[in-house]
Amino acid sequence: MNYLISKFGGTIVDDETNVFPNVKYVVENVEKAFLFSSTKSEVVQYINLNKNQPQVLTIKHNGNNYFILDCFDSRKFESVSFEFEKHKVSVSISSRLFITINGEVVLNTYVENIEYSSYEFFENVCLIYFKGERNYVVVVQGLELISAMYYDECNIQAEEKYFMCKLKDCLNHGKVIHIKDKKVENYLVYLDDYDLNLKPQFIAHAFLDCVKAGNFKYCNNLLCEELKQECEDNIKEFFPDFDIYYELEENTFALIKKNTLAGIYKFEIENCLIVNVFNC
Repeated sequence: MNYLISKFGGTIVDDETNVFPNVKYVVENVEKAFLFSSTKSEVVQYINLNKNQPQVLTIKHNGNNYFILDCFDSRKFESVSFEFEKHKVSVSISSRLFITINGEVVLNTYVENIEYSSYEFFENVCLIYFKGERNYVVVVQGLELISAMYYDECNIQAEEKYFMCKLKDCLNHGKVIHIKDKKVENYLVYLDDYDLNLKPQFIAHAFLDCVKAGNFKYCNNLLCEELKQECEDNIKEFFPDFDIYYELEENTFALIKKNTLAGIYKFEIENCLIVNVFNC
């Protein structure tokens, strides 16, 4: 079977078919090209699933083809440069955000609906702000990128700053940046006050959400006794870095980094615990 999965909602212009984000649609004829209008862009794209187009990631698994559709971005290019502690910081943004320090790339990431706003120096930290549907902040300390994330809430005071991003995953994690006394902390919080009773079909989703968030303690609690790690942080060594994941089949997931396949993993679940993980 051939499946089309779009990262964004949109419309197949040819037959006015509405496409919802992250939903699998059966493609009857992969030979037929089509026009796609995304809700995230003003550009109407010409899509040919048989061609090697940069906005189409093709994944082959178990005899099936999964075409994951990214979108062109019509936003203008912006750039700005400034000095921070005698280091040259350059910021470039369109559909991707690039930040270099003294010519070395420290950040290269896809961003949605943001534009450059301003920067400020706070103690020994440089904060670069972007505004949009969800605001975005980049934290630089010395020559190092400390954090870069969307944020939904902030608490800015004279002596300290908090930024909080709602990860909008199944455990409702919040990621927090706290800056005080020349130190930057990154940590997770739970935005719900209740315990989550997971059904078997959601165990692997919760596990991958926790891997992505860095909540390896919760990951360890989802493993059977034979797989539990004495040092829970060891779990991150078993998985590549990834931005998003898609469920190809039940409990089988494609992990994707920068629109490139990072790996395919299958989970075996028994009694609401993970008893095995396969790298397909």
